[in-house]
Amino acid sequence: MRRNLAYIALMLCICMLPSAGMLLFGPTVETRENRTLAKWPGLTDESGRGLNVRLLSEAGEWVTDHFALKNEMVTANAAVRADVFHVSASDKVILGREGWLYYASSLDDYRGAN
Repeated sequence: MRRNLAYIALMLCICMLPSAGMLLFGPTVETRENRTLAKWPGLTDESGRGLNVRLLSEAGEWVTDHFALKNEMVTANAAVRADVFHVSASDKVILGREGWLYYASSLDDYRGAN
């Protein structure tokens, strides 16, 4: 029973890391992705006359884009996948021998030629 409680407490702490990081470090303001981060939603809609009915979903998008340490967690995930599981974090890239990376489409082209 004690072991189960320790496991539950550990998982809760891990899940709370992004929220605690937002309080300690502030939100992420830049990304390594080639896209614009979500903006904080307003209480009114685009016309400014009515309430924003998409407030919660837009706030969720903002949190997803801005939670603390996001870039570091994405990098750690890619490193664990490559070093531990020997797979790429992207379906478009294949991890080869000695750390070489190959586009999956080029491998498909090579297989089709033979």
